[in-house]
Amino acid sequence: MHILDIHHEGINKENFPNLDPSYYFKIILDRNIPVIISPSLHNYNQGQWNSKKGQEALELIKEIVKRDNSVLGQQGYSHKCKYNHVFADPWHEFYCLWNKSIDIDEQEELIKRGKGELEKLIGVTPNLFAPPNHHFDESTLEVAHELGYKFFTDQAVIPLRTYQFGNMLVIPEGNLRRNEYIGRDAVYIHTDQINESERLFYDIIKRTNPVKELKASKISLKKINLNQRKKYRRKAFRDITKFSKRLLKRVKKSLF
Repeated sequence: MHILDIHHEGINKENFPNLDPSYYFKIILDRNIPVIISPSLHNYNQGQWNSKKGQEALELIKEIVKRDNSVLGQQGYSHKCKYNHVFADPWHEFYCLWNKSIDIDEQEELIKRGKGELEKLIGVTPNLFAPPNHHFDESTLEVAHELGYKFFTDQAVIPLRTYQFGNMLVIPEGNLRRNEYIGRDAVYIHTDQINESERLFYDIIKRTNPVKELKASKISLKKINLNQRKKYRRKAFRDITKFSKRLLKRVKKSLF
């Protein structure tokens, strides 16, 4: 069984068949495929969905998440770190690898604001919380649990099943683009990346299940912590690598 979580963020039309950002949502709706859809309020508020096709995609999302077999996910509020970053990817909101922790009260305020805005935009209450870039700490889990979210997603860098946190299910999801689906209950992909992994996408939607059918497994804290360490090690390596490439590019530009 696999759950499919679609992160709806950038929708550059060049990344879609027929230059149509609503293309895959039409398939999901027509075939009644159960999914999680986690839109980014940041992209919406920046006007990135203002095109006719972008608005069409948004209307389809509203229809999809109103069905019993699908769930609306919430990707935080601003989707961006409060701290200024010189070299790191800033697209995280609740936990920063390079600065001090975000206060639990501040996290609660951000989650509440995001929830309210998403409810107004989609017309549905999000039951799943998806921290941007899968960055979170214990405070994020506690706040999401206290606010009544039924599901919470993490990134499964190693094979890791769904586990219980109070009354909330934590769903470690593999990256579909990386072929990380074996040993995971769920996979995620960004809307504008589906076209790069179409074969896997069409294979997954043949056998995807509603997130409400998920059951918790007994997972050791040791394995959960191992996944967290490997996840943040991967993200730190990505930040350092990207910064090194940018720095090298600047050096070359200054020499010629």
